[in-house]
Amino acid sequence: MTQPYFSTTPIHDPRDFVGREREIVQINEALAAGRSCAVIGPQGSGKTSLLHHIGQAVAMVLDEPPQVVFLSLARVNEARDLYSPMLRALRANGDDELSLTQAFHEATTPPMLLLLDDLESAGMGWIGVVRSALRGWVNEGFLQIVAASSQPLDQIAADWQSTLSQITLAPMPEREVRSLITTLTQSTNLNPDPTTISQVIKLAGGYPAAIKLALELWAHSQATTQFDWQQMFREQQQAAYAGSSAAGYSTAIESEALPTKVKQHPVQPSKPAAKPAEPQRPRSYKADDPSEFLIMLILLSLAVLIGYLVGSWLGWFVAGLIMLIWIGLAHAMVRWRGNGALSHIYVRATRWLPVVGRFAPK
Repeated sequence: MTQPYFSTTPIHDPRDFVGREREIVQINEALAAGRSCAVIGPQGSGKTSLLHHIGQAVAMVLDEPPQVVFLSLARVNEARDLYSPMLRALRANGDDELSLTQAFHEATTPPMLLLLDDLESAGMGWIGVVRSALRGWVNEGFLQIVAASSQPLDQIAADWQSTLSQITLAPMPEREVRSLITTLTQSTNLNPDPTTISQVIKLAGGYPAAIKLALELWAHSQATTQFDWQQMFREQQQAAYAGSSAAGYSTAIESEALPTKVKQHPVQPSKPAAKPAEPQRPRSYKADDPSEFLIMLILLSLAVLIGYLVGSWLGWFVAGLIMLIWIGLAHAMVRWRGNGALSHIYVRATRWLPVVGRFAPK
């Protein structure tokens, strides 16, 4: 094959964007409500094109068009790689967190819209301090984020689950797939017959990259010596799925002709290697209620005071009982609150307690 018929680069022109109507509505509703979100889908599902489309169409969604900054986190190797473009968009100087904070406070424009692509491939610049700063600006209303990732947030950025609502990019419905095929073939002056279109839909499912690959192979089979383009598609998809993030994602599309979903699965190896079970990650949480920690301090002070004033075995019994309540609450925090900040405070404080510190959570 020499000259490809269909471009595999992301779509930048909104006039060429087709499909994802349901997801666009979900994202726009989130932005209009002042929330941030992340779109989750396998490679080839059109995440980058969707981000560009959202950034170009946001002016029609919000009353005041925001400053839009698009960044691929795969290219963010230092914190300044993230801060500098945001500062330039605000027409401010600097490349650090302090400069950006000051620029946000001085800006009279609407909240900035930050489009973050390749969340799963973030470089060294995506450290915890940077993520914490971004979350703070989101909470203060200076920033809204739409991110894209091929992996769920609990696997790559668990601390962002409370900041970004997740929107899964399922395979496009059959109606949208047919519209995409029509748009692609018209731009190349190709005219597949209805049988070919049905074969493409059956093979490729509802993800744009697979649809383009199937059409590319079909087009070359028409322009050159005849070959089995469907078999070649299966072989290429099988090789791609072997090391791709698409594994684990359904390729079922919604058919308008049938009341149920018709599942079309790519050919998989006869004996796929079993993946080891991943350990369950602790649930994170947003520690924004210091009153709980105040209660713990009151309990500890009460235990010491009762033991000191009463001085009898009953007083020390009550003090010990309160200590046990402290330990129980520490275990409960770790079990139900996960790896949040208050959980660490409880555990460390419990370990400092004399005698009973050995019973603190590990």
